[in-house]
Amino acid sequence: MDKKIANLESAVQNESDNPKLYYRLATLYYEKGGLENVQKAVDLYRQSVALDENYAPAYAGLGVAYAIMYFNYSPDERHWLSMAHQESVKAVRLDPNLSEAHRALGLSYSGQNQLDRAIEAYKEAIRLDPDSARAHGSLGFAYFTKGMYDRAIAEYKEAIRLEPDDATFHNNLGLAYLNNNQIDAAISEYKKAIKIDYNLSVAHTNLGVAYEQKGMSDKAQAEFQEAMRLDMLEKQRQKGKR
Repeated sequence: MDKKIANLESAVQNESDNPKLYYRLATLYYEKGGLENVQKAVDLYRQSVALDENYAPAYAGLGVAYAIMYFNYSPDERHWLSMAHQESVKAVRLDPNLSEAHRALGLSYSGQNQLDRAIEAYKEAIRLDPDSARAHGSLGFAYFTKGMYDRAIAEYKEAIRLEPDDATFHNNLGLAYLNNNQIDAAISEYKKAIKIDYNLSVAHTNLGVAYEQKGMSDKAQAEFQEAMRLDMLEKQRQKGKR
């Protein structure tokens, strides 16, 4: 990932008027994850649309990134949702056949608790691109939020089939299993998530909850403590970058 980013940053310097290069670089930063990288992605998507105001993929990227800023980092700052909705609507208007534009729109609806509209947007994203793991994952989360755990499980399984090494998909499938009273299946998915990305602290927390429900208190406490340790390390890392 870092090598790809370095190569694209070099390409952007050589072709500073190419909106597609800014878009591709932004997407790499977004996929890398973490607040700092998502913020970098936002800046690059903005540069892309500044160069080409009709470039739908960059508007879709902005819509997704703004929504993730709300969901993952700033849940008290609802302006991210209005910005996500605005950019995703632009993307859909510019290219109605762009799957990621509809997923971005769905994320903005999800944040506003308009889950039925979100589900329709995600279904349209999947119709346009059946192999979009992220669209299946987003649809799974919408079903999960509505308490439709069997449907959530089916969508997360499809997302994992398409992207088996995505730790978040395994963690979310674990949540769906746990809420569906399939504790052993949940534990299995949390362990897979941790194997893929040991630093995913939420998977340790969720594994602890599952162990607790099985009466395995010692294992539960060990996972809770590890989650706290990882969160503390991440906070220290972020402070060190300022």
